[in-house]
Amino acid sequence: MARIRTIKPEFWSDDALTECSPSARLLFIGTWNFADDSGNMDRSPKQLKARIFPLDTFDVEELVVELLENELLIEYEVDGKKYLHIKNFHKHQKIDHPSKPLFPDYDDSLRTREGSRGLNEGSLTKGKGREKEKDVKETPLSNLSARPRSDSSKAKTKKAVDLAIAIEEVFACWQMTMKHPQSKLTEDRRKLIRRWLVPGKLVKEPFTVDQLKQAIHGCSMTPHNMGHNDRNQVYDDLTVILKNVANIERFIHSSKHPPNPGSAKTASNVSVVQRFANGGRP
Repeated sequence: MARIRTIKPEFWSDDALTECSPSARLLFIGTWNFADDSGNMDRSPKQLKARIFPLDTFDVEELVVELLENELLIEYEVDGKKYLHIKNFHKHQKIDHPSKPLFPDYDDSLRTREGSRGLNEGSLTKGKGREKEKDVKETPLSNLSARPRSDSSKAKTKKAVDLAIAIEEVFACWQMTMKHPQSKLTEDRRKLIRRWLVPGKLVKEPFTVDQLKQAIHGCSMTPHNMGHNDRNQVYDDLTVILKNVANIERFIHSSKHPPNPGSAKTASNVSVVQRFANGGRP
């Protein structure tokens, strides 16, 4: 059951929070509504997305990791199951009649990973809809930081943001090239693109954004994929283009050496690709 929480004005300028992306900050606020009165909840990105971003296409797992890195959330494990705890929750939420805990109690001995900094004690929320005068006494946030944010954590956050931008760039290229402006960047599509941009089991040396865009262009120049086949069926979905390494490399080759360049449909798609390469200019 969702709960009403409040936000103190200092929240918006807290050092740890300003290092997070806007989406991560919004997710953090949302966790307060769905945590139990001990500040605990399941570590389930799917549940968080369904409750906090039901109509959006954020990769909530990346946002959770971002909050964990900044120690705004703490991951802990009980009997093989992982949970999230909101750090300093009881200091910033005054709960007069707490409900029965819905999740195992958090203890420092249960945490499964270390973040890069502590949460400012003077930030986040306090009170339950009202603040007493003694609660609004402000302390400079610069005096409350537990420890400075490490360069490695900053690098990880920037890397996550850069990856999200890269995924959106590849998807926008596909939308424009294949003329699917109404298509949405779903979680499945986001994961599919991400699979080829980061090292993993499928590819040790990931493709670049430009290479994936080349593959999309190459598919648009391939008559068979554009409907010139015995079924008159168009095969232009990202699941086709990014199905495997062989497909990606084949379509990259097609972008440089279009098959049957004389077909009307291929010529039309070549024109679209050229406009996209020129920033949308004819």
